[in-house]
Amino acid sequence: MRPAEALAVTVVVRKLVGAWNRGDADAFGRAFARSVRYVTGAGRLVRGRAAIARLVTRSGGKVRIVGEVEVRRRGAAALARFGWCSTSPRGSARSGTIACTLAREGGAWLIHRLTDEERPVTRAGRGKARELS
Repeated sequence: MRPAEALAVTVVVRKLVGAWNRGDADAFGRAFARSVRYVTGAGRLVRGRAAIARLVTRSGGKVRIVGEVEVRRRGAAALARFGWCSTSPRGSARSGTIACTLAREGGAWLIHRLTDEERPVTRAGRGKARELS
């Protein structure tokens, strides 16, 4: 994958996290294709941009990207993978890994599939976290 393409995909991921943290459902939804499939950390399948945008209103904490966003090419698609962690306003911690499949539509990279795999929080993961907005 060309560096410019990898950077463009990374920007989509950063904007996605920023929109989540601001509670901006419209901006969050714009990162996705209309026919997107989103598998939540709880294993629930959510289909469609509008339904996914509504997930933002139910979020309780700020998400931080852990480590680097890994981007690679697979045919015409791009795959992005990154670790995340968050703490809710009540203090409960969560973490996981998000894997996205993106494709270009109308000159922009859009997420067509997102899978969130939650995992137990580790002290090492907390230490490497950085919040993006």
